[in-house]
Amino acid sequence: MSSTNKQWIILAVVAIVAIPWGVAWWAKNHSQSLDLEPVAHGDLFTVEVDGSDFDFQDKSTREDYYLDKHWWLLVVQKGQQDACLNRLHDVHQIHTALAQDAERVKRAVVQVIPADIEDDSMLFSADKGLVRLRITPDQLVRFREGVDSDSLDFEHGVIYVVDPLGNVVMAFNADVPPKDVLTDIKRLLRGSHIG
Repeated sequence: MSSTNKQWIILAVVAIVAIPWGVAWWAKNHSQSLDLEPVAHGDLFTVEVDGSDFDFQDKSTREDYYLDKHWWLLVVQKGQQDACLNRLHDVHQIHTALAQDAERVKRAVVQVIPADIEDDSMLFSADKGLVRLRITPDQLVRFREGVDSDSLDFEHGVIYVVDPLGNVVMAFNADVPPKDVLTDIKRLLRGSHIG
């Protein structure tokens, strides 16, 4: 082998190492100029939280309710009902925008109500596709433990996504725009062949 060939081999090995390192360094230090869109707008669950861990009750009959084998959008709300009406409307619009995938997704509002309190009020009573459920305040802890965010706004409604296997997958705080929620849900449905 001639010395010229050896020099080219050494130069190629250095380039193979240096070029990816240089690109990574530049991307890290100039990430603002790249203006990249986030992969997920909601919070992904970091621990396993199963939908069957919750004792959902049908709000009208007070009987146990089990989530069936669909994708679910749960609007979990605590406090004044009027505060989450906008979020319920957003979830209705998201469901409508899913078009042919809408049949794979069901919607529910989950109100946090102590067990000893009777509450017969119906949010969005005209919406026949909305399932109305209730849980007790002590069960709300399970919804919080899977998400990194401590500042979830349950007063205005937090949207949780539950997959057909019953796993809670994502959470969207009240300040996440509906368009971003729709983008993430479409991405989940496109990547999933269940439900």
